[in-house]
Amino acid sequence: MSHTSELTTQDYCIHELMVDAVAKSRFNLDGWNVTTNSRSENDNIPDIVAKNQDEVVATGVVETSSTISEERALQWKLFGKSCVRFYIFVPEGAEETAADLITKYKVECAGLRCYSMNGHLDVKPVYLKEISCRDDDHTWWLSLGGSN
Repeated sequence: MSHTSELTTQDYCIHELMVDAVAKSRFNLDGWNVTTNSRSENDNIPDIVAKNQDEVVATGVVETSSTISEERALQWKLFGKSCVRFYIFVPEGAEETAADLITKYKVECAGLRCYSMNGHLDVKPVYLKEISCRDDDHTWWLSLGGSN
């Protein structure tokens, strides 16, 4: 079952808004072509895909409180294996649950971020005890927050 079909109408609207906001504010680097798949019913495609010269360089998923689950963590694991820089964005207050799932399922991710909307998008990195991701020396890695 698609995670978007599990969303209430309100959560679906929040999800759509957050995917667009995160893509524009966090993945908008020079030379990148960023697409969003937030309306897709296909869980095999991340919400955000960033390409640099036709190479996928970063992907991201945006979750809502109602979509963070063990089933989604298994999907995160697949996304983490398919891209060197995979990010997970969760609502503020859901950081611990998401971090536990990342650890439990050994999800390779470049970072876990929490988001909130207080008149503007606020995204903060979440400290993970263990982080598993492949090394990457691209200069844009630091622009995405690769130092933490």
